[in-house]
Amino acid sequence: ETVSYAIARELFEKVVRQADYVVDLHGGELNESESLFLAWFCKVGNVRIDRASEKLARAFGPDYMLDASKIWINRERSNLPKGLLVYEAARLGKPAIIGEGGGSGRAGEPEVRRLLEGLKRVCIAIGILRGDVSERTSERVHDLTLLTTQCDGLLSCKVRVGDRVLRGDLLAEVRDWEGSVLQKISAPYDGIVEITVNWMPVRAGEYVLAIVRY
Repeated sequence: ETVSYAIARELFEKVVRQADYVVDLHGGELNESESLFLAWFCKVGNVRIDRASEKLARAFGPDYMLDASKIWINRERSNLPKGLLVYEAARLGKPAIIGEGGGSGRAGEPEVRRLLEGLKRVCIAIGILRGDVSERTSERVHDLTLLTTQCDGLLSCKVRVGDRVLRGDLLAEVRDWEGSVLQKISAPYDGIVEITVNWMPVRAGEYVLAIVRY
């Protein structure tokens, strides 16, 4: 049993199982660009919990609400979101979301402020705090798709987070040290760039960006 597994088990058994709601805040990943400001939720086949999770995501007040019930790796359906905290908590009957902001190894003041504000909005919506929650329009997106490399090389992204792309648009290239193109990565559908990887050196099988369908 690894240390990471032991921590995850303790957190799940002693915190998540005791919770009424779960809000998992993400931000500041070292290898990823700044993410869209979004809230994830997953459908688990329980209508009451599914609706409650979606309501929680809407209350968070993000720019985008991501229905992460289906996650793809390139064009293949992934086992995810199974195993993710937001999914497993919902399976236990706990409405759950991920709030995401920040990236590039940083969680600056604007990103922290938005995550904190989202958490406060959720607390008001479920009755923990008093106050009014103003309506915010969040664009709904789905089909989170992780695009991976087929070879080792140097990554050159052609798009930025938030860009709207059309099916077939060039998103990134992997080149060798001499500059020759080894792989071109194109959009599998019309969508929005959700995140990109900052690091130039990449290895075969690593994901280099993610898009979502609108």
